[in-house]
Amino acid sequence: MVAKDRLKSMARTKQGALLLLIIVLLISTIAATFAASFVYYPVTVVLRGVTPPIVLEAPSSDIVNVSLSPYGTQANASVNIARAANRYDLSLTRYAIYWSDFNSPHDASSISFGGNTSCRWGITNGYLYLNLELSTDSRIYGYCYAIFNNASNEAIDNATEVYIESRLSSLSLNIQGTPSWNSHMDPVAAYIENTIPLKAYGIGPQVLLLRLRYSIMLYLGSEASRLSSRLRLSLSDLQVSSRRSDGALQLWIDPSQPLLTAIDSTINPTNTGFLLYVYLARLLWGAVSANVTAYVDNVVVTRDAVPWLINVTGLLPGYAVKLFDSQGNLIANATADESGVAVLNLWEAGLTWFAIPNGVIAVYENSSSQNPLVSISPGFVVGGDVYRFRILPVDLPILIVNNTGSQVFHVKLVLTRYSVSGALHNATLYLATETGSSTGITVVGNSIISTETNFVEIPASSSALVRLYVDADPGFSASFTLLLVYTNGFVEVSYPVNVVVEG
Repeated sequence: MVAKDRLKSMARTKQGALLLLIIVLLISTIAATFAASFVYYPVTVVLRGVTPPIVLEAPSSDIVNVSLSPYGTQANASVNIARAANRYDLSLTRYAIYWSDFNSPHDASSISFGGNTSCRWGITNGYLYLNLELSTDSRIYGYCYAIFNNASNEAIDNATEVYIESRLSSLSLNIQGTPSWNSHMDPVAAYIENTIPLKAYGIGPQVLLLRLRYSIMLYLGSEASRLSSRLRLSLSDLQVSSRRSDGALQLWIDPSQPLLTAIDSTINPTNTGFLLYVYLARLLWGAVSANVTAYVDNVVVTRDAVPWLINVTGLLPGYAVKLFDSQGNLIANATADESGVAVLNLWEAGLTWFAIPNGVIAVYENSSSQNPLVSISPGFVVGGDVYRFRILPVDLPILIVNNTGSQVFHVKLVLTRYSVSGALHNATLYLATETGSSTGITVVGNSIISTETNFVEIPASSSALVRLYVDADPGFSASFTLLLVYTNGFVEVSYPVNVVVEG
């Protein structure tokens, strides 16, 4: 009985071990099956670049140099507006209010003549002439004047200084009898307050018998007062008189310094012109007579500007300026100083008239350059002129914004950083499309006026231009750090853009 029970127990043990072996084999088979699935079914990932819908491109230009990143998502633009053709300009400010060499028929109509006695006047053979014929058995005075209409009244009102260049070509004297020692003939440039009775300031030569004197005179009718004078042995080729608003009167016969100076704080002239004044008296007995004719040439009247100097401003130091006559002959030249100003001295150049018909002012990069950057012929080049050299404002494309996608995008510019050196009057960056332009990013000098444009629409397969407007003096440079922002209404993307401008 006991043996039988033992056999049954051993049989059950074998069956359990067999069952356990089957379960282990089954689990191993399942594990092997799942392990094989991971080995034989791998995942492969491939990354490929996709062209963005908005691409930056470089315009075709020898003024703009653009470097682009791959796929056109970043741009560095360098703009040299000095390379632009015909971008330079000379603008004229004229301070001469009258000039004439008395060779034109209209000259007589621009002059008012008059006098108190037997005075004759006119224009003949390229000269303005004034003539007086006097005789007396005691003493007598006479005067004859020519007023330059364009250099009178409002033209000289409130002027700080008024200059008169004139050249006494000749003085004809025919004297009969013996005049007294104080008789004098004065052909002078004049600042005239009144003609009848005469009140005028005369600056120029005086002939006293056999003596020659330069004087500054005050004429009050028959009274002639000498305010300043100096004896001379001969007449100079030309003379310049000047009158300042503080009452200073001066005579120049060379450009270095005035020969004479006098002060009269009451001076208030309303006219400029030329005056022939004669005072005649007999010496002891008998009659005395005089026939005097003054021939005047080459007149220039300026207000608030020295008539023998021409200034050219706005240059770079070292730039050269040359003045040519109508035949192309060089008259004068100068080099710009550190302040950018070149001064042409017509007196030192040997001119006896500070006006050059059909003259030409030309600016060069240096004195050895053969081709001028710019030249101007304003009909007459006249002493006192001021010419401003500048780069003309330029408006040009510096970048192309191309929409290569199939949907509409909106684009704008944003300024994040700006710096400038030199004289930048105005710079504006904006976007231009076929249908219009955006507002601008604008800077004036060191001041930022606006920092971003509005959005412009670029349809699919279309483009816009980033344009730059610049008005600046030579030698400036400016740097703009920008973001070009575009959006389709859901996603907004920014591209960095750097622009450097110089000229």
